Amino acid sequence: MFIKIIISLLLLIFNINGKDVVSVSNNKLYCYENFNNLDIAEGIIDNNKSKSINNILKNEEEDDLLATITIDKIELTDKPIYKMGSNKNSINKNITILMSDNGIIVLCAHSGYGSIAYFKNLYKLQKGDIIKISKNGNIEKYSVKDIYEEAKDGKIEITKKYDDELILTTCSYNKGKQLIVETEKVI
Repeated sequence: MFIKIIISLLLLIFNINGKDVVSVSNNKLYCYENFNNLDIAEGIIDNNKSKSINNILKNEEEDDLLATITIDKIELTDKPIYKMGSNKNSINKNITILMSDNGIIVLCAHSGYGSIAYFKNLYKLQKGDIIKISKNGNIEKYSVKDIYEEAKDGKIEITKKYDDELILTTCSYNKGKQLIVETEKVI
């Protein structure tokens, strides 16, 4: 059975304690359309309806650093991924966790130029390429299964196809398009 998850990138921002955060409604994640100033507050993500952070977030109480990501094919090595509640989980600083629920992890980062354009070469990936997530000395590998573009219209629709998926997304170099890379965990 396929589970459809819609990640909406529409501007629906709330200010809590002077900090801009996003809201989540069931399977819809709301954040800035252009990913600017994105900070995700852990308490908002679960919307009191589901577990918001899956196994990758367990046992990480002391440090904001959650894991690192390595994609050899595009020379991305040991870049940090921070917990969803951390102010370091920001598109303006690092690779950002947009969602982690129901066996799907969605990461985004800037393309283009500059020191934070971590996904600038994401378009070079091909089916079968490997993405490594390292956490507490353990390495989880994900194999690229599909690469495609959608219209950059404020939402990304992802259909769950595998038990454990890692989705990477960034702006495409094709104007008005969003690049999406779907991967499956290698057992």
